[in-house]
Amino acid sequence: GIGNGRCAAFVSAMGSGGTIAAGDRLKEVFPEHRIVGLEPIQCPTLFNNGYGDHDIQGIGDKHVTWIHNVMNMDCLMCIDDMESKLGLQLLTDSVGMEYLAGQAGISEEAVREMATMFGISGVCNVLGAIKTAKYYRMSSGDNIVTVLTDTIDRYHSVMSALDDRFGKLTAGKAEARMSGIFHGAKLDYIQEGTVNNRDRWFNLKYYTW
Repeated sequence: GIGNGRCAAFVSAMGSGGTIAAGDRLKEVFPEHRIVGLEPIQCPTLFNNGYGDHDIQGIGDKHVTWIHNVMNMDCLMCIDDMESKLGLQLLTDSVGMEYLAGQAGISEEAVREMATMFGISGVCNVLGAIKTAKYYRMSSGDNIVTVLTDTIDRYHSVMSALDDRFGKLTAGKAEARMSGIFHGAKLDYIQEGTVNNRDRWFNLKYYTW
């Protein structure tokens, strides 16, 4: 099997509450497993009843759905939408792919696969998984499950906008993004699922619907 053969955590952005519900089923099979919900720093609804626009397209915001079982969620983390977009460009731009297959030491086959699998929310989920592994001090034997729900096909205009704002991706920028965004994932914007926090998350359902 993979790792220790068990699931240590399920990590996912929260939209309508359906995807993250997979964590409820996993917890039935692996009682020690943690459910970690993600939302954008730019719109931290559960984190602090925040409100704002974000660009992690495809995930819900500004509300807590009635079907979302927040009382079973072990942790909440916020992810920066800009880091998600810059990370996506690293994985899908030809210069980024060349860096990953060269200096980063990732196989060319894996690099090509990743370039077709990721969208913005997928990068958000992977950054959340990295943050989860760091926060809970997990080891190489601990398996974290997440999902990739769309692909780069929807985001070419978003990538072009990044070029306009920051300039074309270079090998140096690619290395900086790998180091700063993926390897350097920060342990900020984290709330554990304490009794008080779960009650607060639940009560937000009344105010956001």
